[in-house]
Amino acid sequence: MPAKQPPEAAELADAQLVERRFPTDEEQPAPEDVAVRYIGSGTFVVAGSVTGASYSFQGHGATLLVDPEDAPALLYMERRRQRCCGRGLHVIRLFTPAST
Repeated sequence: MPAKQPPEAAELADAQLVERRFPTDEEQPAPEDVAVRYIGSGTFVVAGSVTGASYSFQGHGATLLVDPEDAPALLYMERRRQRCCGRGLHVIRLFTPAST
Protein backbone atom coordinates (compact mmCIF):
# COMPACT_ATOMS: atom_id res chain seq x y z
CA MET A 1 0.00 0.00 0.00
CA PRO A 2 1.55 3.35 -0.99
CA ALA A 3 2.31 5.87 1.73
CA LYS A 4 -0.06 8.80 2.09
CA GLN A 5 1.37 11.91 0.45
CA PRO A 6 1.00 15.39 1.95
CA PRO A 7 -1.41 17.71 0.10
CA GLU A 8 0.06 19.92 -2.59
CA ALA A 9 0.33 23.67 -2.07
CA ALA A 10 -2.42 24.29 -4.64
CA GLU A 11 -4.82 22.05 -2.72
CA LEU A 12 -4.06 23.92 0.50
CA ALA A 13 -4.65 27.29 -1.15
CA ASP A 14 -8.15 26.22 -2.20
CA ALA A 15 -9.09 24.92 1.26
CA GLN A 16 -11.29 27.16 3.36
CA LEU A 17 -10.35 27.88 6.92
CA VAL A 18 -13.10 27.44 9.44
CA GLU A 19 -12.91 29.82 12.34
CA ARG A 20 -13.67 28.22 15.70
CA ARG A 21 -15.02 30.63 18.22
CA PHE A 22 -15.60 29.81 21.87
CA PRO A 23 -18.01 31.86 23.98
CA THR A 24 -16.47 34.28 26.43
CA ASP A 25 -17.46 34.45 30.10
CA GLU A 26 -19.76 37.38 29.36
CA GLU A 27 -21.64 35.38 26.70
CA GLN A 28 -22.18 32.22 28.75
CA PRO A 29 -25.39 32.15 30.79
CA ALA A 30 -24.93 32.18 34.54
CA PRO A 31 -25.55 28.76 36.10
CA GLU A 32 -28.87 28.52 37.87
CA ASP A 33 -29.14 27.93 41.60
CA VAL A 34 -30.07 24.41 42.69
CA ALA A 35 -33.01 23.68 45.02
CA VAL A 36 -31.91 21.44 47.91
CA ARG A 37 -34.26 19.98 50.56
CA TYR A 38 -33.11 19.21 54.11
CA ILE A 39 -34.42 15.82 55.29
CA GLY A 40 -32.77 15.78 58.70
CA SER A 41 -34.36 17.05 61.90
CA GLY A 42 -33.92 20.35 63.68
CA THR A 43 -32.19 23.45 62.36
CA PHE A 44 -29.02 22.86 60.35
CA VAL A 45 -26.53 25.55 59.30
CA VAL A 46 -23.78 24.63 56.85
CA ALA A 47 -21.16 26.56 54.88
CA GLY A 48 -20.82 25.83 51.16
CA SER A 49 -17.61 23.93 50.47
CA VAL A 50 -16.74 25.96 47.35
CA THR A 51 -18.25 29.42 47.83
CA GLY A 52 -18.24 29.54 51.63
CA ALA A 53 -21.84 30.80 51.59
CA SER A 54 -23.86 30.05 54.72
CA TYR A 55 -27.07 28.03 54.30
CA SER A 56 -29.52 27.79 57.20
CA PHE A 57 -32.15 25.05 56.91
CA GLN A 58 -34.99 25.55 59.42
CA GLY A 59 -36.25 22.04 60.09
CA HIS A 60 -37.21 18.91 58.17
CA GLY A 61 -38.36 19.62 54.62
CA ALA A 62 -36.83 23.11 54.42
CA THR A 63 -35.80 23.93 50.85
CA LEU A 64 -33.20 26.50 49.85
CA LEU A 65 -31.67 27.58 46.57
CA VAL A 66 -27.94 26.96 46.78
CA ASP A 67 -25.06 27.86 44.49
CA PRO A 68 -24.54 25.15 41.85
CA GLU A 69 -20.90 24.82 42.93
CA ASP A 70 -21.95 24.00 46.53
CA ALA A 71 -24.83 21.64 45.67
CA PRO A 72 -22.85 18.39 45.00
CA ALA A 73 -21.15 18.50 48.41
CA LEU A 74 -24.46 19.16 50.20
CA LEU A 75 -26.21 16.31 48.40
CA TYR A 76 -23.37 13.95 49.34
CA MET A 77 -23.43 14.96 53.03
CA GLU A 78 -24.63 12.34 55.49
CA ARG A 79 -24.78 11.76 59.23
CA ARG A 80 -23.41 8.56 60.72
CA ARG A 81 -24.73 7.31 64.06
CA GLN A 82 -23.75 4.26 66.06
CA ARG A 83 -26.64 1.82 66.23
CA CYS A 84 -27.71 0.60 69.61
CA CYS A 85 -26.10 -2.55 71.01
CA GLY A 86 -23.01 -2.13 68.78
CA ARG A 87 -24.65 -3.40 65.59
CA GLY A 88 -22.72 -1.09 63.25
CA LEU A 89 -23.30 2.36 61.82
CA HIS A 90 -26.60 3.84 60.72
CA VAL A 91 -26.11 6.23 57.79
CA ILE A 92 -28.63 9.04 57.25
CA ARG A 93 -28.63 11.30 54.21
CA LEU A 94 -29.19 14.94 55.16
CA PHE A 95 -30.16 16.47 51.80
CA THR A 96 -32.01 15.51 48.65
CA PRO A 97 -32.65 17.38 45.38
CA ALA A 98 -35.92 19.28 45.69
CA SER A 99 -38.43 18.62 42.94
CA THR A 100 -39.74 21.83 41.51
